[in-house]
Amino acid sequence: MAILPGAMRMAHRGATIAIAMAGLALIPLACSPAGEPVAAPPRTALDARLATRVPGRLLMLPTATRVPTPESVPTEPPPRIAPPATPVLARGVTRAGRPSAVDRTGRFTVEVDGSPRDIDLAMVIPLERVRVSVPVYCFMPDWTNSLGKLMSPDTDIVFEIDPALEARSGIARAYVWSGGVLVGEALVRAGLAQVETRDSGGRLYRAHRDAERMARNDGAGVWSNLICTGRLPR
Repeated sequence: MAILPGAMRMAHRGATIAIAMAGLALIPLACSPAGEPVAAPPRTALDARLATRVPGRLLMLPTATRVPTPESVPTEPPPRIAPPATPVLARGVTRAGRPSAVDRTGRFTVEVDGSPRDIDLAMVIPLERVRVSVPVYCFMPDWTNSLGKLMSPDTDIVFEIDPALEARSGIARAYVWSGGVLVGEALVRAGLAQVETRDSGGRLYRAHRDAERMARNDGAGVWSNLICTGRLPR
């Protein structure tokens, strides 16, 4: 049987294509290092993403975030908070000082935080303002002497503003202790002063009222039978 020239050419072309395709299949084996298998097709989702990613874009893998532990957190001492400054003549606060410029009503001046402050005796009606059935001004020397001993300029005193008592005419009113003696109570007990009834809400009101009751019972000072004559000294 005779083979046509056109058929021979087609057979020759087909053989050439088959040989070329076989050569392309052998290229990966030829390029691989000896004894190392060729990479298998992608088997995981990540491999598939890497194999099919768009050229020019980097695949960012998630990174683990470290949770700080007590050992890894830097420890610093807490900031120091300065205590609030004590208000001048704060109510209910006991303070110490030395009196000066004591007048005949019992008002005195004391240094508070470097500044002079006027203070009135709490709970006490001074002698010159006492109102009883008989004149009382003849007891002024006793009042002055007692006040001078308890409130001398070289005496250390302790005073306290009672929160229940209001200042009058801008002057603070305080309990005053001198040598452990409550000055107002001592003056009332000696019959040289009366208790201010408007101070009934004060912390030491009962103590002063008891002192006045004992002075009345004993006839001390203004509660005595003595009668003053003349005018009130000025």
